[in-house]
Amino acid sequence: PFQPRGTDVDVVLDLMIHDADLILSFGLGRVSKVEAVGTAVLSPQVDFAHARVEFDKDCVVNLTASRMSTGRLRKMRLFQEHLYLSVDFLSRQGIVYRQVPADESSIQEEAIQAGDEEPLQRELQAFVQAILTGAPGGVSGEEGLAALELVHTIKQSIREKTSPLTGLSRFAP
Repeated sequence: PFQPRGTDVDVVLDLMIHDADLILSFGLGRVSKVEAVGTAVLSPQVDFAHARVEFDKDCVVNLTASRMSTGRLRKMRLFQEHLYLSVDFLSRQGIVYRQVPADESSIQEEAIQAGDEEPLQRELQAFVQAILTGAPGGVSGEEGLAALELVHTIKQSIREKTSPLTGLSRFAP
C-alpha cells in the first residue's frame, strides 16, 4: 500500500537518486540526453517517474521509481549493443542477456543476485567509518553532485511535460 513517509519530496529525489548514482558509476560515458515523465497521484509530489537516459557510448538506461504500486518499485533496464540488463533494485535480482559472440543467433542468459545486506545500512556504515577513520566514504562529493545534477535534469524533463491544469503528464509513461 501507499506509504505517506517521504512524500515531502518527489519519488525522483527519494528513490531514483540512488539508481542515478549507480548508473553514473558504470562508466557509460557522458549523459547525452534525458527524457522523463512522471505524475503526482496520492501526494502533492511526483509519485511515479520513468526516465530514459542516453549516454554517449551508445547505451540507453531506463529507470522507473514508484511509490504508487502495491509496494515500492525501483527498476532499471540497460540497453547497449549485444547486451540487455534488467534489475529490480528492491528484490536485489537481475538478469543479463548477452549475444553469444561465436553464434550471433544465440543469447546467453545470466541471473544475478545481490547479497542480503541492506544497501542503506551499508551506506550509513561506510559514512560512519569515513568519519571515524578518515577512510573514503561510499560516494565522493563529486559523484553525489553528478547524481544530483542527473536527477534535477530528470525532474526538469518531467516539469516540461506536465500539464498545468491537471498536474498529469501529457504523455503516458
